[in-house]
Amino acid sequence: ILHEMLAKDTLKELYEGYSSPKLSRLEISEDMKIHLPDYNMEIDMKRALCKVFYIFFLRHPEGIRLKEIADHREELFNIYKNVSNRTDLDKMKASIDAAINPEDNSMMSQCISLANKAFRDKLAHTLADSYEITNERGKCSMIKLDRSLVTLPPFLKEKMKAEG
Repeated sequence: ILHEMLAKDTLKELYEGYSSPKLSRLEISEDMKIHLPDYNMEIDMKRALCKVFYIFFLRHPEGIRLKEIADHREELFNIYKNVSNRTDLDKMKASIDAAINPEDNSMMSQCISLANKAFRDKLAHTLADSYEITNERGKCSMIKLDRSLVTLPPFLKEKMKAEG
């Protein structure tokens, strides 16, 4: 009996002493790079449009239904202008329009998937989950990360004005 009590006490101590890994802060730099400073790592999203959707969802902690994302076209476009090195605004608008096309959202789904993959490639699944964009049918898509851990450059914190 004493042996069982010791074993239970030891297990209890081990369990109570165990805590899930600490989440890193997430910082978007002025040059639009995504950093996890507490892990000393950069998350590299190869495609600018993936980064656009990621930043968009960071700015919307309440979440957005994907079928309503077209209502945010101007905000997405304004983020894209800051993320992309493209200079042709018409082509940028066309890319946004193609991505948020309600008839075919495969481009947006691919961007969200690639953004999530960038985190899964660097982090354990249990950590990556907090940084990923959720994408469950019929529900608001969002990034679960506590926004007190997020730092955005000033121009991304402010409400973006609709610009042609």
